[in-house]
Amino acid sequence: MTASTGLTAVSPPLIGFKYSQEWTDVGDAEGTLPPFALGTRVVTKDGGVWRFVKAAAAKTAGLIYVVDEDWVVGGGLTTTLAAEPIRCGIPYATSSAPTAIDASASYTFFWLQTGGDFPVITTAGAVTANIALYTTATAGKVDDASTATILVHTLTALAALTAAGTTTGFSAEELHITGV
Repeated sequence: MTASTGLTAVSPPLIGFKYSQEWTDVGDAEGTLPPFALGTRVVTKDGGVWRFVKAAAAKTAGLIYVVDEDWVVGGGLTTTLAAEPIRCGIPYATSSAPTAIDASASYTFFWLQTGGDFPVITTAGAVTANIALYTTATAGKVDDASTATILVHTLTALAALTAAGTTTGFSAEELHITGV
C-alpha cells in the first residue's frame, strides 16, 4: 500500500478511508489527530480523487471551496478568489463546525473530493450538460456562462439544469483554477 502527500494513488484502498467521515481536533495533546497526513491523495475504484484536508468552519456539500498550500479549506470559490492559481474541491457531505473547548485552534478534518464523478455540484443558474463550468460571484457555485469568469479546469455538469440548483458533475483532473 502506498500513501503520500504527492500524486501517488493509494491502492489498494487506504485502511480507514471513508469519504463521509470527519474528525474534530480540539488541541489533542496525545497527537492522535489527524489520522492521515494533510494532502494525502486517495483514488477510489470508480476514479474519484480525494484529499485529506482540514477546515476551521463547517463546509456545505456540493459547493466548491478553495484549498491552500497547507491543505486548509477556505471560503467558497468565487470569481474574485480565482485571480491566482489555486486548487479546490467539493465536500461529499456537509462537515461539522469544530467546537473549541479552550483557546487552541480547532479544525474539522475530512476527505474533500477533488476529481472524478461528483455526486452533487451547485450551480448559480441553468447549465447545459457536458459544457465547461466557470466561477461565479456566488461563493461555491458554478455556471456555464463564461463572461467575466474563470474556468474551473475540466469540471462539467453531467445533467442539464433549467435553473439554479444541484446536479452531478465530472472532472478528469483534480479541480483547479489557473487565474486570470
